[in-house]
Amino acid sequence: GVEHMTALTTLDVSSNALRALEGVQELKNLTRFVAQYNELLDVNVLTTCQKLEYLDVSYNTLLNVDVTASLSSLRELYFGHNEVTKLPKYKTGCALELISGEHNQLTSLGNLAGLEHLKFVYMDYNTGITSVNALVNCPVLEEVYVYGTKVKSVSALTEKGVYVVYSPA
Repeated sequence: GVEHMTALTTLDVSSNALRALEGVQELKNLTRFVAQYNELLDVNVLTTCQKLEYLDVSYNTLLNVDVTASLSSLRELYFGHNEVTKLPKYKTGCALELISGEHNQLTSLGNLAGLEHLKFVYMDYNTGITSVNALVNCPVLEEVYVYGTKVKSVSALTEKGVYVVYSPA
């Protein structure tokens, strides 16, 4: 199985109808992991993959991406088209630069507040999101996409030069 390929740095298991990630926890050198279009309920086994920089678990049936808060090297996270209701609390100093979680069931971006490396936030069609103000203290933020949400005011970000796409009704 995959658990014996310990030198592996990149793995793509997309479109395999996977419900679990057997053996992936042994891949300590993994820097890039893609598992789109599966039937994954959780990705908690990834907690041992501390070198992960890129993770794409879009198009699954995930209820949370909590494990990603423990991945200190993670720079890009894609989890669009799942059933995630809440973002984990990311630690100050985490490497996260891009987070893409469109078409989920998120209601808040509060747990992204103050992330010093965060540049790109893509959260279109999370209809419960009402505010982007939590992102105001992300010093290098460049783009925020919250189209199809309940966000009505983005001036706190646009005044800082952040490009925002939203749908004011």
